[in-house]
Amino acid sequence: MPPSPQYAALSYCWGTSTPFITTSSTLAERCNRISILDMPPTLREAVQVARDLDIRYLWIDALCIIQGRDAAAQADWAYESGRMNGAYTNANLTIVAAASTDCIGGLIDGERTCTVPYRGQNGSSTAVLGMNGPDDITPPSFSDAAGRVSFNNQPICNRAWTYQEWILSSRLLVFTTVGIYLVCGERELPTFHIAQQLRLPRPDELSSGPFYWSLVVHDFCAKRMTNPTDKLPAIAGLAQRFHEISGGALGRYYAGLWEVDLAVSLLWRVIDPVAQAAGMLSYDAVVNPERGRRFGRGGKARAPSWSWAAVDGPLMTFCMTWEKKKPATIEARVVACETNPAPGHDSFGQIEFGRYLRLY
Repeated sequence: MPPSPQYAALSYCWGTSTPFITTSSTLAERCNRISILDMPPTLREAVQVARDLDIRYLWIDALCIIQGRDAAAQADWAYESGRMNGAYTNANLTIVAAASTDCIGGLIDGERTCTVPYRGQNGSSTAVLGMNGPDDITPPSFSDAAGRVSFNNQPICNRAWTYQEWILSSRLLVFTTVGIYLVCGERELPTFHIAQQLRLPRPDELSSGPFYWSLVVHDFCAKRMTNPTDKLPAIAGLAQRFHEISGGALGRYYAGLWEVDLAVSLLWRVIDPVAQAAGMLSYDAVVNPERGRRFGRGGKARAPSWSWAAVDGPLMTFCMTWEKKKPATIEARVVACETNPAPGHDSFGQIEFGRYLRLY
């Protein structure tokens, strides 16, 4: 059996500008040929990076998933959004356009370059990567005392969809406002720390309770999302990966909560953005129920009321402070729970009505 072809994936912000996409009407044309000259700068430069690294294929969600509101597009989106885990986990490299707020911003603004080792079709080699810029540009330093680079202020760190793309990827080439950084399990150029500090857990780390997933939920909910109904699909790839790593030990997945710790996972509250900006992230520094409504459920329902996915904005789970509190006894017990996947989605994606939870 021949080996699977190498490919790179692109992680970027679409922005509010008209994106370069595949629709039902352009599908045949896209399958036949895509002119690089027609692509916006971010996509065009990503193609060039892949070519420089001798990677023949590039996965871009806007082009590889049919976009639109017609039936064919909706069906393809439902199917492909459930395969994000595989798209980024199996990629040899994820190219991250961290500095751009949209697809026309390009990969980097500056003169910095990065020499990256790689093994291509013709053996081991190196590639010097970078975007041309004025010679008098001096990239500002944004490293801490230990020389670690913070990516927290990069536009991509604020987007919900790109959150799982980072964590699922085994190797990333990150284009920022001041430089290019290679991040992987074997090599870091240079050392770094970012808003996406989480890594995929080991199986033994998932056996200790809901703490690790609660960190994912906390980070994810603090990020922005254009379409609120994407709340569950945008994290479905990570949920699938957690299920795989645990070997099924987490049980069923109910609209963002795991069966194995369902009762305690119901203990979440919306955080007051003012308190969050001030660094008050304890479970007690949350809004009261009356104030919480203004950050909460609005528009079309996308999850049951007992799920964190039903509300907008940052939140805190009780599990996040579990380690710091005295052992607590959860008196409630889940008698029954049911969620139904929306048509075309699996159990990790969008759900439809017909959901319930019974406790005693």
